[in-house]
Amino acid sequence: MKYYFNLCQFVLGILVILSAPAHIAMAQTGTFNRIYTIFQNQCATCHGGAAPSGGLNLSGTPAEVRANLVNITPQNSAAAAKGHKLVKPGQPYQSFLLRKLGNGYIHEWDGGNLDAAEGSAMPFYNNPLETRDIEIVRQWILAGAPQNGTIAAETLVDQYFTDGGLPPMERPAPPPPDKGFQIHVGPIFVDGFDEKEYLLKYDPNLSGPIEIKRMEAFMNQGSHHFILYKFTSTSAANNAGSGLREVSLFGENPLLGNGTNLVCVWQYGEDFRLPAGTAYFWNENTVFDLNYHIPNYSADLILPSNVYINVYTQPSGVAQKEMFSDLLLFNSPAFFTLPPGVHTLEESIYNNQQWNIWMLNSHTHKYGTDFDVFRLLGGGPGEQLYEGWFDYQNCQCDVGYYDWSHPPVRYFEPMYNLPSGAGLYHRATYNNTSSSTVSVGLTTNNEMMITVIQYTTGNPIPYVSVAAQNTTYCSGAGEVQLELAPETGGELAGPGIVGNVFVPAIAGEGTHTITYTYSGITAEFDITVAPPLATEPIQQTDATLSVAQGYDSYQWYLNGNPIADATGYTVVAQQSGAYTVTYTQSGCTGTSQAVQYIVSGFNAGTTPNEALTLYPNPATDVIVVNYTLAAATPVLVELYDAAGRLLQTYGNNQTQQPGNYRQQLNLPDGSNMGGIYFVKLTIQNNIYAKKIVKY
Repeated sequence: MKYYFNLCQFVLGILVILSAPAHIAMAQTGTFNRIYTIFQNQCATCHGGAAPSGGLNLSGTPAEVRANLVNITPQNSAAAAKGHKLVKPGQPYQSFLLRKLGNGYIHEWDGGNLDAAEGSAMPFYNNPLETRDIEIVRQWILAGAPQNGTIAAETLVDQYFTDGGLPPMERPAPPPPDKGFQIHVGPIFVDGFDEKEYLLKYDPNLSGPIEIKRMEAFMNQGSHHFILYKFTSTSAANNAGSGLREVSLFGENPLLGNGTNLVCVWQYGEDFRLPAGTAYFWNENTVFDLNYHIPNYSADLILPSNVYINVYTQPSGVAQKEMFSDLLLFNSPAFFTLPPGVHTLEESIYNNQQWNIWMLNSHTHKYGTDFDVFRLLGGGPGEQLYEGWFDYQNCQCDVGYYDWSHPPVRYFEPMYNLPSGAGLYHRATYNNTSSSTVSVGLTTNNEMMITVIQYTTGNPIPYVSVAAQNTTYCSGAGEVQLELAPETGGELAGPGIVGNVFVPAIAGEGTHTITYTYSGITAEFDITVAPPLATEPIQQTDATLSVAQGYDSYQWYLNGNPIADATGYTVVAQQSGAYTVTYTQSGCTGTSQAVQYIVSGFNAGTTPNEALTLYPNPATDVIVVNYTLAAATPVLVELYDAAGRLLQTYGNNQTQQPGNYRQQLNLPDGSNMGGIYFVKLTIQNNIYAKKIVKY
């Protein structure tokens, strides 16, 4: 009987399949067919038939529906005016379909908030798509909107939405619309302990010639690099595929030459502000090839990686010189090998025109231990221009090692003049600590040797600059001296400028741009004027004093004198007196209200130091607390850490008889638990506290 019933079910199923429309008769496979099914369930009622809504028909076969979407200009004039397509392969944020489906999941800075003229979010009559489905649509577009096959990201997206993973990086704000725009690549999902490198063709949809004076990159911590290339011609751009293209050594590899020129390289987040009078030159035909290399160092959590490039523009014709960039690869030979051990590679670099060098940087993988660049002299190294062990941005000092993942960047301001034919000489040292030979390759387990350079050509232009010691000042600060180059002969302008100084009170609160113009070249510097900080009250809980959290730094004072190591938002009072704390934020300093704290003795003639003793101090694991009682008294002994957290108690306010007491307390275990602790002794209403140092 059971067999007969199952047979009937099977026959009935076959009849249902045979009677279904041809384009949904059999189960579909592949990422687009998954998306197609979503459209049939939630969109085709309105977007189908003889007169589909918005002129978009989603009711045909999968091939017909894709043809109605990919590279099709929207009927909505507002979206069309932005240069968007219904689906623009490789560019999800220029795809009107994704923006219409976003429903709050697509960020407003990616076009997730539709303009009034772009109509309502979709589906209009059905529930919004689930965020997982929206992400699948985005990843399909990012992958090039293929008709067939399952994109690599689909499984990762499903796993991420089911099991979770690493959180996305914090989204940086784009430039104001009148100052520039933002390029966003991602999210690109990378599996645990995996490493991916992609190229992505990107059209910024520029309406005409434009100059770029500044670019700032934000990327996931641990990213290997992000490189911005510019196609040399429209045909070169057309020859590149749309969507993510995985890089390989002898396949999609920009270092082998694919009709692109380098624009900029980031090996970590960096704000490139070009020298005054220079800029990158772009126009309406500019198309980029974006190169992102992302390792995921988590063992089992998926990483949603993103890159954001804030691009700051100015009208064409402002700059006097175009900024050029180049990757100078070691070429003797290009595909070198490194057996285990220490090795040094070096070679000469020749320039066939005058270079005015603005920036030098270096690139190796994890076996790199040093990198130096010199001016060429007699076929060898001459004047040293770059030292891989030197920190040019922070301490201006030799740090004693080469950080291959965050190599130093050296800027020359004024630019360094290298006459035509003078040449450079670069040298890199490697220590192959593995047991096998390492060759040139794309992953961090392979190696590279590249000098990164940015320069102008021809005769140099004057170096013009304006700066101040800080970028933020309080509104009540006095006159701010400005650093000018050249020191005289130029013209200062901007809010708060009086003569050659900046006065925050005159400029008012907010961010202001100061300009200095000399010989037709205008340098800029942004200064923020911050409001004064409030006078915060101090809260008291027994001997623990605290002030509001969230400031950049703190310093506690007793009777006007700084308390050593008291640099958090809490402190445990150990002596009687007036306690205050200063705190800083955005260049401003505030001072709290004062609190009087009184420590009293056990009995006449007993001082706090005599009442409570601790040893050893400093300590490692155990301390001994000694105290004396002159009469029967309730006693409580407590151990606190430097943040004011209670760790251990003894006594519980039980009455103890007169006499000398010795109590042992255990300090926290663990190699990372060293630091400052406090012992607080409470006798009735009298409080005694002392500091203990654990090492």
